[in-house]
Amino acid sequence: MLPIALVAALIACTHGQTAIEKDPTKVCFPDTLQFVTFNLNTDEAGVEAVDFRKNMLGKITPTKTYVQDFNARKTYIVSTDGSCQTFDIPDDGIYPQCLPANAVWVGEANWGFGPNLLPEDGWEVPYNGGKIRILVTKQPGQPRYIMLSKFIECNGNYTVTMYLNPSVTITQANIFDIPKTCTPSTIV
Repeated sequence: MLPIALVAALIACTHGQTAIEKDPTKVCFPDTLQFVTFNLNTDEAGVEAVDFRKNMLGKITPTKTYVQDFNARKTYIVSTDGSCQTFDIPDDGIYPQCLPANAVWVGEANWGFGPNLLPEDGWEVPYNGGKIRILVTKQPGQPRYIMLSKFIECNGNYTVTMYLNPSVTITQANIFDIPKTCTPSTIV
């Protein structure tokens, strides 16, 4: 029931509201971030981190490790058996530290209730051939974090991910490790 309520909150946040003037380029994330992620479509949990100083994103799940090197514009996917595939990152697949100018504000939402209420803004951003809707915290004096995302592929398929326990400290030392050998591949 909880996942349905979260998806409903995301949909309510992003539909039927008129956009007011908001500058997405002023919505920026800390230099380093780490989250526990939970994919609501597959029930797969993982740890995800991004280091904007290194221009890298890493994600470790029980079945795969993903590393994205934005400088080299490459994604590496390493399976639990150690096999690795690499492919190019498209221009709109780069995870920026600040939202791009073409991001569209779609509404406000609140996470929690009462004294623990966390206000958020909903944004829609072109991403990796589709679009992604994200809820971003906007607590005064606090770093910005993504709390929920809905990636909608160009074919209409979507993935909803929760981002939990945000931190500006990256504790997974190997999260950005790239294997020495990796088979080039293409995404179809």
